[in-house]
Amino acid sequence: MATASPTASRTVPPGPPPAAPRPPRPAGTRLPRPPDLVLAGFVCFLMCVAWRLPWLGDLGQHAAVIERLTQDLTDPGSPLVKRPGDSSPYYTPYTVLAALLARLTGLSAFATLSVCAGVNGLALVVGLRCFVRTLSRSAWAPVCAVLFMVFLWGTHLFLWSGHTSLSALCLSLSYPSTFAFSLGLYLWARLMRATRGRAGVRHWALTGLLTGMLVLIHPVMAMGALIGCAAVCAGTVRGRGRHTLARGAAATAGAVLPLLLWPYGNVLSVPDSSALDHFHVSAYQAVPERYGLALLAVPVLLLRLRRSRRDPLVLLCLGTAAVAAAGWWTGHYTWGRVLPYLMLGLQCALAVEVCAPWPRARAARTGRALLAALLAVALPLGAWAQAGTLLHLLPAGALPRAFTARVQFLPTWPGWEWAMHHVRRGDVVLTNHYLASRMLPGYGAYTVMPAWPQPEIPAAESARRATDVARALNGRTDAFLRRKAVCGAKADWLLLTWNQSIPPGQGFFTVATGPDKSRLVRVELHC
Repeated sequence: MATASPTASRTVPPGPPPAAPRPPRPAGTRLPRPPDLVLAGFVCFLMCVAWRLPWLGDLGQHAAVIERLTQDLTDPGSPLVKRPGDSSPYYTPYTVLAALLARLTGLSAFATLSVCAGVNGLALVVGLRCFVRTLSRSAWAPVCAVLFMVFLWGTHLFLWSGHTSLSALCLSLSYPSTFAFSLGLYLWARLMRATRGRAGVRHWALTGLLTGMLVLIHPVMAMGALIGCAAVCAGTVRGRGRHTLARGAAATAGAVLPLLLWPYGNVLSVPDSSALDHFHVSAYQAVPERYGLALLAVPVLLLRLRRSRRDPLVLLCLGTAAVAAAGWWTGHYTWGRVLPYLMLGLQCALAVEVCAPWPRARAARTGRALLAALLAVALPLGAWAQAGTLLHLLPAGALPRAFTARVQFLPTWPGWEWAMHHVRRGDVVLTNHYLASRMLPGYGAYTVMPAWPQPEIPAAESARRATDVARALNGRTDAFLRRKAVCGAKADWLLLTWNQSIPPGQGFFTVATGPDKSRLVRVELHC
């Protein structure tokens, strides 16, 4: 007969009561992760930037485009000069939607651009996150990509439309080029997922439609985006079967359709126009100082090329570098607008490599540590180059004078409200004042000679307009020819700099003087 074990008769002391089970989390809810919180914080920062846009660069032109569309959506005419005829290729889906927003809300063109800047900031971060997540499983890779995108450029300040450095974003966040850049990132992510999965014909047709809209929004920036699309397809598409051809045909049809149906100017005339080349030559100057920090990614690209000859980032960098070099070689400097995509390819390659799992090989670990050390030096240098942005974002006098004296920045242009108290919308102002010619169209006025090339204006007419402006403002020209030039330009106002004289004779009346001693002169001539 079995006996009971002595240990079995011992009493177990009572322990703590079991913890109550946690209530189940509702389906579909998930706490935001730290990387997502960081990205959300950067979006909030860009939202703050949107409401403090400094008036520099091309802001007046984009405001003028919205102003014309707000006044007449079907036949707005040229945005900068008062002339009938073909509409401008600057009328794009982006500016049409902005004009509709202005008409519905009653916002001014500049307030509308601030709203557009907020939308662009959100679109940029979301597009970059979608693309980087197709390249890396790390949740921190998009955060590093954003950090590198805004700071890893160069040690010399360079502000240009379409660039994504922090200073350039604070200048051009509201521009169509920024939205086009963001849409290109989303297209790349969409293509990456489509080529890796089994997306149907509808998915590819919608992707093509978005590509056509991208071309309409900014055909110059679309060059780099299309190179990226080709790099993604070349790196991920496998096989040439019937299904592949059908998807390619659907995407092509979707891309061509909006180009054929667009009722405004021919946007395809902009990338091929040589009139913009003299503007873009500066993108090729001081290359090491403006882009040098991103060259840290070259060894990373070589490593990616060794792993796969069809790596999308490698193909993107090679394709954009080839187009940029061709632009330099041929003198068609407008092709230099692909440089932001080249920089993005380098920056994304660094972000993916830094966030990759720590390698096991000793040589690989040494290389990763060296890369991290170099980035620890390069990022502060790039951030210091962008530090002048704080002068645009913070109130005047908020920063010490010692800081403002050392950082690189461009001063904000002054406003021209003093002149627009007298000039009405639709009036023609004859001037060669650098700032006035770029800012007055944003208030609703026209200029005789546009400050930016307008493809819809024939070359002969542009030459005639330039001659009228030069004759009307040249004090050494005969008085009769000066008055004749003013009549030929159909000018309602003259805006003269401090050293320019009023044409002799009657019919000219000075009505206001600006802070820089420029004068606004009303024209009352019987031509």
